[in-house]
Amino acid sequence: LGRKQAAHLYANGFEGVSELRDRAEHVVQVASKKVNGKVATLRKQAQAKAAPVRKQIVALAKEARAQAQARLAPVLARLGAGKAPAKRSAARKKAPAKRTRKAA
Repeated sequence: LGRKQAAHLYANGFEGVSELRDRAEHVVQVASKKVNGKVATLRKQAQAKAAPVRKQIVALAKEARAQAQARLAPVLARLGAGKAPAKRSAARKKAPAKRTRKAA
C-alpha cells in the first residue's frame, strides 16, 4: 500500500479493505491477460520462424545419415556387423559409332 492509503485506512478504521483487495485482484487479472496475449503472439512468431529452420535441419540430418551409411556399409560388411552393400552393375558401354570415310 502507498503511504497515503495506509494513513487513510488507519484513520477510517480499515473500512473498505475488501474493496481495495478486490481492486488489486482485478488489476492483477487484467495485467496477466495482457501478458498472456503478448506471450501467445511471441510464441507463434517464434514457431513460425523456427519451423523452416527445423525442417532444413531434419533434411540435412537425413542426408548426412544416408551418406554415412553408404560410406560405412562396406567396412561394416567386412566386420560382419551389417549387410553387404548392394553391388552396382557395370554400365554397358555403347558401341562406337560407325563412320564412313569420304573419298577425297
